[in-house]
Amino acid sequence: MNLWSAKDAAGATGGTAQGDWVVGGVSIDTRSIGAGDLFIPLKDARDGHDFIPMALEKGAVVMSERKIADVPFLKVDNAMDALRGLAAASRKRSKAIRIAVTGSVGKTSVKEALAAALAPSGATHKSIKSFNNHWGVPLMMAAMPRTTKFAVFEAGMNHAGELTDLSGLIQPDIAIITKIAPAHLEFFDNVDKIAEAKSEIFDGMSKGAIAVLNADDNYFDYLSARARAKGLSVVSVSAKDFKGQLALQGEHYRMNAALVMAAVKAAGANVAKAKMALSKMGAVAGRGATFNLKLDGKSIIVIDESYNANPVSMEAALKAVSGQGRKIAVLGDMLELGSRSQELHADLAKTLVAAQYDKVITVGAHSQALANALPKDIHAAHVADKDGVIAALKTIIKNNDRVLFKASNSVGLGTIIQNLRGEKS
Repeated sequence: MNLWSAKDAAGATGGTAQGDWVVGGVSIDTRSIGAGDLFIPLKDARDGHDFIPMALEKGAVVMSERKIADVPFLKVDNAMDALRGLAAASRKRSKAIRIAVTGSVGKTSVKEALAAALAPSGATHKSIKSFNNHWGVPLMMAAMPRTTKFAVFEAGMNHAGELTDLSGLIQPDIAIITKIAPAHLEFFDNVDKIAEAKSEIFDGMSKGAIAVLNADDNYFDYLSARARAKGLSVVSVSAKDFKGQLALQGEHYRMNAALVMAAVKAAGANVAKAKMALSKMGAVAGRGATFNLKLDGKSIIVIDESYNANPVSMEAALKAVSGQGRKIAVLGDMLELGSRSQELHADLAKTLVAAQYDKVITVGAHSQALANALPKDIHAAHVADKDGVIAALKTIIKNNDRVLFKASNSVGLGTIIQNLRGEKS
């Protein structure tokens, strides 16, 4: 694939190309980079320039702020600025309908479902993983093929002003806000401020563009007013609006599907084909994927919600677990909740009791508040970190147990899932 030629990349970044080359992809990670990709050396905990020799060994063309002799490369003044230049140029040369997905919960699940629903109607490009921040969004934009018809970008934030910047870069034709919830309270005074920050996704949109909003959300009126003030058209949807069949159980999945179908219609894609695609779609790894395995000689069903957690997504996941067998929850810390952390962790006890969980293992310092709030006959164990989970689980599991794993990503429950499945961490 001809993604960027030396001439086009130099023009987009204001840089100088050495050699006459063409690349078919862009990457910031030498662990996954391939021959014919463009390596972009960003600076974070380490300087990406340190990995240029490895990128060259793997057959990549490299971007660099420093001159390199005798290899094809792109000389730029600043790699991050150059990446944004590629993103902007990619947007300008493309005729793709651009859709941005943001919200406190469900961004990645909606992004994945929307891309699957749009794919039968034309070439669809999407953000990979959760590449939704100040470098993830421009990287995904720079990777957009010229022939793309629909482009789905996930956009996240943990401070005010971040989505204004990302929206200005994407300039969405359609924006979806999944739901406003108490996530990132460590960085915001209250949930009202989170809603305000999420509404920044409208800042880069042109008049007449479309905002797809969750009518079941407490902040629908606020968000719709903000959208209309920007001259946008508002499409409101509720979970009950989706009438199709889904492989996934849970009210939150029906809400996601309703948002997806509203965006499909707004994008002019084939509705029938989109519904068919949704009906076959399973959960994303770390966000509800379910599988069977043996642990300590017992057959159990694992529900993998290990990627992330906040009070709203935690409640939705807990309510969605159903079927035969006992219900077991392995719940780790929900991070970035600020001064309300103890209160919000303890509140989960009510949901666990109401949903009739048989046993709960709590993981981490913040989850001690939940451990303290749970009835003693339900709370099986509290462990300091992920390393104690399997031993605790072995003391309580029985055949046919359904075991939900959920926590903020950095708690590391995902590595437990990988190990249980025999995958490399």
